[in-house]
Amino acid sequence: MTTVGSWILLLFCAALQAGANLLFRGGLLQGGGLPDQVPGILRGLLGLLRQPLFVVGVVSYVLAALVWMKILAAEPITLCYPLLVSFTFLFVTMGGAWFFREPLGVAKVVGLAVIVVGILVVSKS
Repeated sequence: MTTVGSWILLLFCAALQAGANLLFRGGLLQGGGLPDQVPGILRGLLGLLRQPLFVVGVVSYVLAALVWMKILAAEPITLCYPLLVSFTFLFVTMGGAWFFREPLGVAKVVGLAVIVVGILVVSKS
C-alpha cells in the first residue's frame, strides 16, 4: 500500500464488511433465519428488512463497496484484495467470538496467526 491513507481506508473497508456480516448474523438470529423452501425465501427476505440489524448491515455493505472503489482506484488489486480479505476474516472471526460467543479453538487461533503473518508478508511486497 502506497500511503497511510490507503491503509486507513483498507482497514475501514474491512471493518465495514466485517460489521455487515456480524449485523446480518444478528438480524438473521432475531428474525428467525431464512426458510429452506424457495417460495418462502422472498417472504423471509422481506421479513428481514424489518430487522434493524439486518438493514444496518445492508447499509454497511454499500458503504464498504464505495470505500473499496476508492481503494481500487489508487492501489494494485493484487496487493489490496488479499489484505482486505485477510483483515475482514480476522475481524469477522473475532467479532463472532465476542458478540455471538462462537467457539474460538486452538486451530482457529493458529489460523488467525498465520493470516496475520501473511498480512505482514503481503504488505512488504
